[in-house]
Amino acid sequence: TVDRFKLSGGIIVLEDSAITPAKSWKAEGLNFDVANVSTRKAGPAGTATLNLTLAGTPISINASELYLTPTNGQAALKFEGLDLALLLPYVPSDTPATLQSGRLGVALTLKYGKEGTQLDGDVRLEKLAVLQQGRARPFLSAPELKINLKNINVNNGVFNIAAVEVSGDPTVVDTSLSPPSQFDLSKLKVSVEKLTWPQNEPALLQINSQLPKGGALDVGGTVMLKPVKADLRVRLKDADLAAYQRYIPISAPLAGRAETDL
Repeated sequence: TVDRFKLSGGIIVLEDSAITPAKSWKAEGLNFDVANVSTRKAGPAGTATLNLTLAGTPISINASELYLTPTNGQAALKFEGLDLALLLPYVPSDTPATLQSGRLGVALTLKYGKEGTQLDGDVRLEKLAVLQQGRARPFLSAPELKINLKNINVNNGVFNIAAVEVSGDPTVVDTSLSPPSQFDLSKLKVSVEKLTWPQNEPALLQINSQLPKGGALDVGGTVMLKPVKADLRVRLKDADLAAYQRYIPISAPLAGRAETDL
């Protein structure tokens, strides 16, 4: 039984020599406080808090309902503005895409016990820019992307995801064309529900977005990952043909609006 343990004002420096050049990580302002953690089944639930600053980013973890016998507890992780460029040394050089810039913020709640592990919360990406290898201009950028996670459960190697939703106003650039074509999407929302792995039933997919120069895209239906299978309804409303002129095999200028329901 640990009745009380407290560490204040700690500093930890880690030197990672597994990458070239070696990278140093420094955690400052380390404050760790634990109370009532025990292997006994009876007694009050344990608590723990951890606060530190890593690479200039304040990080906090608050845990409660801690029991060691049987293992049980819940924890909340929160931080804002972590510079994702710090992780670039860990990205393999042969990946098709890499990061130019971006900042990460999370507010997640983790629960674990005999029913498995459950994750809920929000992830936010700010000032995101993603590059294709060998290209100077990002093919994906966004001032902000929000990711909402709802009831992601892991139990005995089986994943069950109640819902994942991504929303924002990204810009997609087709860098394979010269000059590149730019598509500004607004009010984009991508949601996946009832996704399991190993997958035993189709997941629900919904995509909605406002299109460049007006119009809207609506995609809905079911998808399977293995084997790959999709049953989708794709609806395009009031799309401006001029925005897609370069992808239509007609040399004459095009103008007009289009609608489809496939």
